[in-house]
Amino acid sequence: MAEFLYGGGYYPLLEKKENWERDLDSMRKAGINIVRTAELFNTWDRIEPREREFNFDFLDEFFDLCGRMEMKILLGTGTCSPPLWFRRKYPESVIINSKKIPYAAHASYSWTCIDHPGYRSEAERYIRTLTERYQGHRALYAYQLHNEVGFPFMSDGQDRVDIYCYCKHSIQHFRQWLKKKYKDISALNRAWTWSATNTVCGSFEECEPPEAKPEVWSSVTRWMDWRLFWMDNFTEFIRWQDRIIKE
Repeated sequence: MAEFLYGGGYYPLLEKKENWERDLDSMRKAGINIVRTAELFNTWDRIEPREREFNFDFLDEFFDLCGRMEMKILLGTGTCSPPLWFRRKYPESVIINSKKIPYAAHASYSWTCIDHPGYRSEAERYIRTLTERYQGHRALYAYQLHNEVGFPFMSDGQDRVDIYCYCKHSIQHFRQWLKKKYKDISALNRAWTWSATNTVCGSFEECEPPEAKPEVWSSVTRWMDWRLFWMDNFTEFIRWQDRIIKE
């Protein structure tokens, strides 16, 4: 490798424009040669504050400045920060906890369920718009996909991390995942049987994710499948973004 990459986050809209060049020069003198931006703070909700009305001016200026100063940019896809209009357009897109309570939108990033079809459609459109604009820019180094992929670390009110997502889209996706894994419902029933209180499923459409951890008289395998499904689901979500960008 000809150059050692050393960088940090920098968000133009959080700083005065007249300080951008000074800050980048200071960073460069400290050995920093790459900056991460647009994954949070200066991202989808700022760039598209109204549906299909884009504000790239600040990011265009920042890209051009980095290009002149020979600084590279790690550009975030911004999918962790859908704008307010998206929440109004798709009110049912928020993630749902095990008690069927919607997670508060805009309480933190990643409040939208990755299985919601409206989210996938709008996010893909945004990613394509973003990458088509900057794919040939001299300052672009690479893309950061989403940000800290996973669920919000929110308490369930009992000092335990809440568990997600139980929306209809995720449950249906879970059932498809189970069918692919077990192929036959009898195989799933054998795997999920742990105690006398085990519920037998007549079909994959009857399968429900566990709403509590397997602490007492519960199927450990059922819980493990639910967690393994989400690991695979998040992995697929990142691969999905990767495919869009590489197209």
